[in-house]
Amino acid sequence: MGRVFLWHTGALGDFVRFAPILYAIHAHWPETEIHLAGPRQIHRALFGHVAAFRFHSNHEARFSRLYAEDPHWDGDLAAFFAGFDWAVFVSADPDGCLTRRLERPDRPCPMFLHAPFPPFANQTPVRGRPPISKHHETLLVRLGCPVALLPSCASGDGSLFLVQPGSGSPKKNWPAARFREVMETHRQLPWRVLLGPAEEGLRTEFKGFDLVMDRSLEEVRGLLVRNPFYLGNDSGISQWAGYLGCRGVLIVPRKNLWFHDPPWPGMTILETSDPSISPGVDEVSEAIRTYGMN
Repeated sequence: MGRVFLWHTGALGDFVRFAPILYAIHAHWPETEIHLAGPRQIHRALFGHVAAFRFHSNHEARFSRLYAEDPHWDGDLAAFFAGFDWAVFVSADPDGCLTRRLERPDRPCPMFLHAPFPPFANQTPVRGRPPISKHHETLLVRLGCPVALLPSCASGDGSLFLVQPGSGSPKKNWPAARFREVMETHRQLPWRVLLGPAEEGLRTEFKGFDLVMDRSLEEVRGLLVRNPFYLGNDSGISQWAGYLGCRGVLIVPRKNLWFHDPPWPGMTILETSDPSISPGVDEVSEAIRTYGMN
């Protein structure tokens, strides 16, 4: 296998949950050159340290024709894909334009695969959704690639306890005041609070604690690879912390549990039907005593 192309335009958490597939491909075909197209900042932050990866922005002009109504392959788009052994597109395709293009007999790449994402139609009941891992395993079978175990990461030395109290959706967030109450309960621990653009309004809530604000994804990765104990919501940063081997506690709405199945090895999931109501401060504090202070 010489060169492969993968198109994935999801948010950080979506791509992190997909990262084990890329790890499996790289582990099985270590000489393969893997080209990623999508949000380049996210892709570089996750895989910029791996020499086999190349990065493309999904906003490059040639890619604009992928979803055009005219399904023909022509010009530099055809020439670009002719250089790959196979290409995988992980994306929605509401109008079917991408699917029609990939199914044409004159496609320039020997193998095209479309893996719809999100993998379930909106009408699929939450209870009927298989775990995200099954979606990944199905795709790897189609590629002829075995599942690979992620490399284990050593536990942190207790010198860093990282809290990330936000997410891309306020509906998924445990109240910031409860995060602070837990931190006050364990004031002796070396807490740092990671705040990004989505948490702009929370700065005053954590006054008196060490704030880590407005860092690039590369800088955030630098914190996570130190293997801190991590406390957070159902967010992309939380997914990333789990992928990198951090131990921690995540507060996850029950309807999103399929996206955390299986949980990252070091992460403990506290499920809730409504983050604004539960879990209680005592339950989270006990989880920290159990998983973060031993």
